[in-house]
Formats: sequence, structure tokens, C-alpha cells
Amino acid sequence: MFRSKNKIILAVILLLLVGAVAYASLVLSRKLQKPPMPTSSPAYTQGQVRPQAPTSNLSQGGATDLNGSTTPQTPAAPTSGVSSASGKITLNSPGNNDTIYSGVTVRGISSLPSVQYRLVDDTVGVVAQGKLNVVDGKFSAILKFVSRGRTGKFEVFSYDPATGAEINSVRIIVLFGS
Repeated sequence: MFRSKNKIILAVILLLLVGAVAYASLVLSRKLQKPPMPTSSPAYTQGQVRPQAPTSNLSQGGATDLNGSTTPQTPAAPTSGVSSASGKITLNSPGNNDTIYSGVTVRGISSLPSVQYRLVDDTVGVVAQGKLNVVDGKFSAILKFVSRGRTGKFEVFSYDPATGAEINSVRIIVLFGS
């Protein structure tokens, strides 16, 4: 009788441990899936891009194409930036080594009718990608993404219509804010 009581107690303790681990895993996975946007206004230093408030229901890993326009939430792009070797694409924002957050506005200029973008983090890989329209020589979008990495790269490029190869590429290093 004493041995069966010990077995029951051991089984209950084991069951409680398994339940606690499962609950902790669930809570941790939810926190990793949806990193919170900053609710206060932290001090942003030079080289950081302040996140923009989402203006619509955006799906994970995409962008709201602003068709090159600037709004009060998206001030006009600076005149300098990082250009492709061909000069057909210039990325004005974000800049190289900027800290970015989901909701950041990207801006640039191009002589092409559209450009492709890709955001890659060093842990997950591609976290956002798509096509942006170029209107009156400008492209802009609000990026929506979930990153688990600390660093990554943001690329803007076009495709060669004959071969499908990526051309006119601009690539910058970005840091992901938490």
C-alpha cells in the first residue's frame, strides 16, 4: 500500500511539472510571436528610424504600398541615400545600420516602374518581401514584420525581364529594435 501511494504522488508531481512546462512554453511562444510596439516615446538617437503607427490591418510580413506618396506621417525623403551601381534605385530610408521596427516607413527613388523589396533577419530569414509601385519616380511603404533576430539586411532591387535575375540591387544592414 505504501508503494502505491508513492507511485500516485510521483505521478501527480510529474503531471504538474509537465503542465507547468507546457504553460511556460505557450506563454513564451506568444511573446515571441507578437513583440509589443513601444507605448511610450523612447528617446531615439541618430541612426534610428522611429516606428510609424499602423494605418490599416496589415498582414504579417508585408507592406502597405504608399505609391511613392508622403503624408504627414511620412515626411519627404532626404535627398541622399544608398544607390544601386546602375543608379536606377536609391534607398533614402532606412539608412545603413539604422534600427527599425515593424511599422517603419521605407522611401526611395527609382527610374523603374516598380521595385522589389526583401527584409531578412539573421535568425529567421526572410520576414517581409514584395513589390512596390514607383509613382513619379518615388516609392514608399509601411513595412509590417515580425523579427526574432537582432540584425539583418534590407534589400531593394528589380528583376531582369529576360533572365529573371536580380539587378539594380541596393542592400543595407539593419538592426531590429525590441
